[in-house]
Amino acid sequence: MSDKKNGLQRIWGFALVLMGIAVIFRIPEILERVKDNPLFTSGKMYIQFCFYFISMILIVGGIKKIMISSKSGNNENNPES
Repeated sequence: MSDKKNGLQRIWGFALVLMGIAVIFRIPEILERVKDNPLFTSGKMYIQFCFYFISMILIVGGIKKIMISSKSGNNENNPES
């Protein structure tokens, strides 16, 4: 049962990392739409910062989840440590 949980946690971690990378690649397209809207022109830098910050949170959270699940999987397989 624990192996299934670790596997799902690892998959979830990879999904978070991939979504963070996808957000990074999508930011220029979103900023083009923001540039066209007169309501958001003054806050363009703030919006850009927020999107990059969200993508970094996703990537770091995914890496953290992958590392924690791999450490817990190693501890179960190696009872001497």
